[in-house]
Amino acid sequence: MNEEVHIVHNEQETVRIAQVFAQSIVAGDIVWFIGDVGAGKTSFIRSLVHYFSPQADVSSPTFTLEQQYTSDQFTFYHYDFYRLADIGLARHEIEEKVAESNAVLLIEWPEISTDFLDATKTIVFERMREGESWRRITIKHK
Repeated sequence: MNEEVHIVHNEQETVRIAQVFAQSIVAGDIVWFIGDVGAGKTSFIRSLVHYFSPQADVSSPTFTLEQQYTSDQFTFYHYDFYRLADIGLARHEIEEKVAESNAVLLIEWPEISTDFLDATKTIVFERMREGESWRRITIKHK
């Protein structure tokens, strides 16, 4: 497993890292985003999707479970499982999307899906100290 560690101090640095990371995306990727509320997961995803589709309206799917974004290369399925205790009926639908030839899954709070979805890439967001804005972003490629 290849691992990169980045220390970021502001959103512009996060955008830059997300755009570099976007260049490693391939169809079939399942990317897990792990971190506390407000750690920067959705901002990173927004920058990643904008690399391929600059006009996409990227927002957190906390209340809708899924957002879909399309580009010439990929269909991105953005999930946020924060409010779910169980994956339930969504499991079958998600498994169908994994099988699509150009699908990329972006999953915030993936813990309830680890029994049937194996990440190809994992991004961990850690706030370094309470009250400070800098974070450590660890990117793991399988």
